Amino acid sequence: MIWHIFKKDLKIMWPFALLVAAVHWIVPLLATIGFTGGRGKVQNILGVLVLAGPLASGLLVAAAVQLDAVPGVRQDWLVRPIRRRDLMLAKILFAALAVQLPILAANLTALLISGVPLRLSMVSAVEHSIMQMLVINISFIALASLTRNFLEFLTGGVALGVFAAVADLLGRDTLSVEPIYQSGPGWVLYLSAYIVMAAGALLVLSLQYFSRRTVASGIVSTGVAVGFFLAWSMPWNFVFAIQRSVSSDPASSRVIAVNFAPDAGKFQRPAGGLTPEDAVAVLRRGQGEVTVPIYLPVRVSGLPPDSAIQMDHAAVRIMDEGRVYRLEQQPWNTRHEGAGNESNTVYPSIAVPEALFERIKGRRTRVEVDYWLTLAELSSSHMFPAIGGEAQIPNAGRCLTNVNEQQTNVGIRCTAFGPRAVCFHSFLENTATGQRNPERFACRMYGSVAGFVRNPVIPDYLLPDGVVLPFRDPAGLAHFPVDGSALREARAVLQLYQAQDHFTRTLVIPDVRLEDWEAAAPKS
Repeated sequence: MIWHIFKKDLKIMWPFALLVAAVHWIVPLLATIGFTGGRGKVQNILGVLVLAGPLASGLLVAAAVQLDAVPGVRQDWLVRPIRRRDLMLAKILFAALAVQLPILAANLTALLISGVPLRLSMVSAVEHSIMQMLVINISFIALASLTRNFLEFLTGGVALGVFAAVADLLGRDTLSVEPIYQSGPGWVLYLSAYIVMAAGALLVLSLQYFSRRTVASGIVSTGVAVGFFLAWSMPWNFVFAIQRSVSSDPASSRVIAVNFAPDAGKFQRPAGGLTPEDAVAVLRRGQGEVTVPIYLPVRVSGLPPDSAIQMDHAAVRIMDEGRVYRLEQQPWNTRHEGAGNESNTVYPSIAVPEALFERIKGRRTRVEVDYWLTLAELSSSHMFPAIGGEAQIPNAGRCLTNVNEQQTNVGIRCTAFGPRAVCFHSFLENTATGQRNPERFACRMYGSVAGFVRNPVIPDYLLPDGVVLPFRDPAGLAHFPVDGSALREARAVLQLYQAQDHFTRTLVIPDVRLEDWEAAAPKS
């Protein structure tokens, strides 16, 4: 009976199914044209289709479910009767074969055309399809099973969309220095949200198809929506504790210390241009919040050979006359190249509201900073031409270099379809002199489980890792050792790091005056 119901649904819905499949098959073609030809309009169309595809799939699934609606007492499947388990499995089968199978085939074709080996192509396409099936398709089946017709389904979908939009506006701070969902441990939020959605959808399906308890299912759906929102609102301490529990080498960070380093002197403002902190201050000023960046020198000691420290989060407390002011600190990182342990000094910025700064800048205050840090160790280093370079790099994928149209920077783009390195260090280097342009260091999501958390909407081949390496300042204020004239002899260097430990440190400065640690004027 399962196969019979599936064939009946497909016979009715095949034009809609063919249209949805066409949308998903157009995406690989446009991806190839857009990414290799650099055509902005094509990429814009691609972005719309990538987001419209899952929505179209959901509507197709919902339409199939509505052919045999669950609520009510006049349905044909109740009169005949048809086993409820068979009806539910038939709808899931429709979602898998009529909806998800064409998507899997499209993604697999795109990967094979891109030169990805068959095995990796199959693994990547299947993992994405499983994630999409569990998170999106099953959720649409559950939502459709609560409604008697397509109009009710659309009404419920719009209500959920409004709820999600409001939750997103309430829960997102565009000027937050490190939103959890964008940080290394952010995979915990994604995984939790996906589990809530999949588990809730399966529970609703069991209630609807085996008990036809629509009111109870509606209550569960409301709870799932609330749980989904709460999954994105988990506190940092809890998220980092989960991340810390999967550290590969918990003992590797024991000797690392973080201390105040007043002997290092003031932070020297670079000649010309804006610092990242200045850019943030301009954005805050545009929203009516004026801040003063304070740079307290921090010495990180005990760094192992060929290692790096990434600051994931910081909680700053400034104590003055019995009051505690809680502020943010800009993320920072530091590296150690070569053998032996080393100490590095960094100048993380604290954005102090101008009114507070003017009130306490000359007074002796106490500053405490709680740091959540990640220790990463170098796993491999790779070099290729700065112009037209191409390399297949383990844990990074297929990497390409190109110069942008404005002739100001070299871009490195890597597309991986398997395990990826969690941190990347890259720079342009003059092969003759060994001089380097400003270096870039960044980390993606950590965690042994993060590799299994796939984006259920966007396939991996549309989410390459990229970095921009400048070699020319259009304003003429900054000058680089590797400029346009030396670019053909230069090489791009990409170093990959793997996370070893996630740990915490607390910096305590019992007596400090904030005005002493404003940025110094640039050296002439």
